[in-house]
Amino acid sequence: MASLIKSPLQRNEGFTLLEMLVVIMLVSMLAGMLMQGFVYMSGVYSAVERRQKLSESQQLLEGWFKQSILGVVNGIDSSAETSTFEGQQHYFKAISYSPLVEWAYQQESGQASRSPHYIEWRLEKDEKRLRLKYGQALLQGKNQWRWFTIREWPFAEADFQYLYNGQWLGEFPPARSFNEVPPLLPQGIAISIRGLRIPFDLFVATKSASSAYYPPREYGGF
Repeated sequence: MASLIKSPLQRNEGFTLLEMLVVIMLVSMLAGMLMQGFVYMSGVYSAVERRQKLSESQQLLEGWFKQSILGVVNGIDSSAETSTFEGQQHYFKAISYSPLVEWAYQQESGQASRSPHYIEWRLEKDEKRLRLKYGQALLQGKNQWRWFTIREWPFAEADFQYLYNGQWLGEFPPARSFNEVPPLLPQGIAISIRGLRIPFDLFVATKSASSAYYPPREYGGF
């Protein structure tokens, strides 16, 4: 007569409900740990990507600012109204042979013309944003200005400073006596932007002579 009692081997076939619950709980814990790791790594990657973009934009800004200032010249003889550098804390104007946008382009020769340009860097601020703007126009011709917004920062403060004779000035040319000939260019220009997580300070020395400007004189004879 066959026995109605199952052997131990027969009773261990398959999983009990408790075993299934334990497996499900372990799988859920592993999935949660993996998801946390994925979220963490995603955050790290996003932070690195933001820093990389910020670094690239900072390098572009530095390059553009340096290029335009290194091309600044003293001015043009016989044209007094165009030979003076003008600078305040929120803007400066100059003449440069290195405009940021070569829009005086000669398609026939395929070369950009080396024409002098008026350039201006300007800081504009409203209640929420600070904007750094750049404009340029041909020195000769119709004098049509083209303006570009270079960067924007929320709730930031900024100014331009001018180096002359070892002193930082908020305006250039500096105040002078009646008979004193004003210097034509500062020895350097600095921009300082505050209120950022990483403050931005940049100084660029001018290449042209910064001594006082004297127009050509005729020498010789008695």
